[in-house]
Amino acid sequence: MDEVHKKNIISSDSLRYIFANLNSLVDFQRRFLIGVEANASQPPEDQHFGAVFVNMKEGFMVYEPYCANYARASKLCVAEEDSLRSLAHIIEPHYELPSMLIKPVQRMCKYPMILEELTKFYEATSPIYLELRDGITAINSIVEQVNEAERKEGNLAVVSDLEERVENWKGYSITTFGELFLHDTFVMSTTGVERELLIYLFENILICCKETSDKDKRRNQKQKSNALHLKGRIFLFSIHSVVDTTRDSQLNLTIYWRDVVMENFSLACRSEEQLRIWKSTMERLIARTREKAASAIEGPQSNLANVQLSQRSA
Repeated sequence: MDEVHKKNIISSDSLRYIFANLNSLVDFQRRFLIGVEANASQPPEDQHFGAVFVNMKEGFMVYEPYCANYARASKLCVAEEDSLRSLAHIIEPHYELPSMLIKPVQRMCKYPMILEELTKFYEATSPIYLELRDGITAINSIVEQVNEAERKEGNLAVVSDLEERVENWKGYSITTFGELFLHDTFVMSTTGVERELLIYLFENILICCKETSDKDKRRNQKQKSNALHLKGRIFLFSIHSVVDTTRDSQLNLTIYWRDVVMENFSLACRSEEQLRIWKSTMERLIARTREKAASAIEGPQSNLANVQLSQRSA
């Protein structure tokens, strides 16, 4: 990393995005290794690996920005490969560099499994076993935060791509949609018609898009080859319910919403896991939307009541 900086082989931005906070991560790993080695030198009954994870839980947060940035770093390695070849005598850019960058990401996934293996050597009532369980809880909470950071970072790229590809937003602004939570391709069924659409679930709205067909491309030569057509949008406050309507092994999620009258459409899901995640996430966001709406109504009413009470007191 220092050699890349000294020789100015790539831009400072690319250097920062490829290696992110690697120096901070290495510093933490040195301190963590000291704790691990100190315990490894003790007999099994005096080893406290679980306590090491508990006591260093805050330090493990150094993994969050690194892992969240990994996808971008991986793409930059490919883009800058030719420039980085001049340092092949230090680290080969095509195979060695990517394999080095992914190691911290892989390590985070292995820590809970290693501690789980260690618990097998102790009685469930022993203090060391309970200590290991605390360590597992601590590192799992970090893994969850890292996964959430990776999800948000990945979704930012998806939103940027979506904003670029949709050529006509029909008066809507993507900046008002809120955070993107889920996106996937579904076969949507409504009033007997099926079509494949890209579905984006934002904090405030559900967006349906269709990829440009070959016919559309031939008709409009100026249109982007990867353009998307905005086919529909439903604000979450108008959704009445999200129902699992699976029948005869066909996994379906049906969304009921009210415009002028109650309407609905179904999404064909590929797996029970996909159906579960979309249903639970939508229900959680809809509940949050309703809570916000209720608070907005209660606020002015509460202020009005206070004003009236003050007038009576006067």
